[in-house]
Amino acid sequence: QVGVLAAAGVVALQTMVDRLADDHAHAAHLAGGLPQIPGISLDPDQVQTNIVIFELDQGLGSTQHFISRLAQEGVKVTYPGERRVRMVTHRHIAADDVDEALVRVSKVVAELKAKG
Repeated sequence: QVGVLAAAGVVALQTMVDRLADDHAHAAHLAGGLPQIPGISLDPDQVQTNIVIFELDQGLGSTQHFISRLAQEGVKVTYPGERRVRMVTHRHIAADDVDEALVRVSKVVAELKAKG
């Protein structure tokens, strides 16, 4: 069993370390775009990895509803608590996917603002 786990670690170190730079670049792009959407707060300079956490304005309603609407739009995020939303880039996410996610987040925010 230890060998199986070690093999996964070896593969990750040999093939995925270089990919992390892409993931971090995609996260930086996401972190640059999200604060351009009114109702979302984020300091892009605080994003140092492939994890992007932003805060929602109270006027957008509940965070859970926002997350649910994103899921309906095909954008998967998680809820770290309070008014925050967590997005993560990974090897299955390309630059075009980040652009599309920003479009979809913007759409959901606009809808929620219109209802609010």
